[in-house]
Amino acid sequence: MPESPSSIETKRIIGSLKDQASGLWGPQRATELRLAIESTAANIAILRKDLPSLAEEPGFYLQ
Repeated sequence: MPESPSSIETKRIIGSLKDQASGLWGPQRATELRLAIESTAANIAILRKDLPSLAEEPGFYLQ
């Protein structure tokens, strides 16, 4: 199980996602999406900590 990401890394991802949301839908909608953005950022940070090696083949298409 991957360790939990640092709050600094998560905050950096939140900032990036919030900037993208503001650019796409405006600052008001980005503010409304705050909880979804924070949840998504936490999930991205967790996934970044547990990436497969470059030589590892993804198994999802083999099923």
